[in-house]
Amino acid sequence: MLTLWLKILFGCVLLYAAILIYLWLMQEKMIFFPKPSPPDNIRSLATMTVEFTASDGTVLRGWLHPGVDNDNTDNCKLLIYFGGNNEELSHNVINNAKNFNIPQLYVNYRGYGQSSGTSSAATIRADALLIFDEIIERLNLSPENICLMGRSMGGYPATYVASRRDVNRLALITPFDSISNVAQGRFPLFPVKSLLRHDMNTLAEAPMVQAPTLFVLSEKDYMVPHKHSYNLIEHWTTPHTMVTLPDTTHGDIETESYWLALQDFFSPANDIHNNDDV
Repeated sequence: MLTLWLKILFGCVLLYAAILIYLWLMQEKMIFFPKPSPPDNIRSLATMTVEFTASDGTVLRGWLHPGVDNDNTDNCKLLIYFGGNNEELSHNVINNAKNFNIPQLYVNYRGYGQSSGTSSAATIRADALLIFDEIIERLNLSPENICLMGRSMGGYPATYVASRRDVNRLALITPFDSISNVAQGRFPLFPVKSLLRHDMNTLAEAPMVQAPTLFVLSEKDYMVPHKHSYNLIEHWTTPHTMVTLPDTTHGDIETESYWLALQDFFSPANDIHNNDDV
């Protein structure tokens, strides 16, 4: 009987070790989901194409959409969008850009769309800051002229830039406090925080953000449980507001109320206070 229990114990140890190795080796595939840009999208957006070259030679490709109304008089002259880990941004330009008056910049992460290279937490941080600094120089804008928007994983680079540049406003859609916290919740029996090579700790950047901020959450978010968004919001020090959209999920949040909340937030007449609208 003892031998049987030892065999069972040994088998459990081997299984546990195998899962640890799997989590270590496969984490990039569990975090990043790069997709190519559809050829039809590339052709239809050809006149809006922009490129940025990182210091290591990696080329980041995306689109600068002119917006619907170029007579916008607000301090926000450009909106930079950072997508989620499953977003290829040509779709955003085609389907969503019409919802904003102001010009918008969409640049795919490394390995996504037509951008070369491979994404990591470090490259996403560095590239976000590179794109920000280069675009304001190209368009002769000041940091105060830029609004940022990040969805899900994109909330991390958006917050990172906002923590280091004096931007106009920041909108975070279904954000998390950190990938390590989210992952630990999914794999509670494993030392995820020790294994993770690509932690994106939005919470650590929060104290340095000065821009007024909008948080938009979905009512039923199974990808980023609300506790991770709430933890981030609770540590936010700059004026902010939160909107939770009913009957929405993490991947199905773009309702009419979603666009109205964002349009109102980026409106010149909007005044941000510490307020939670659930």
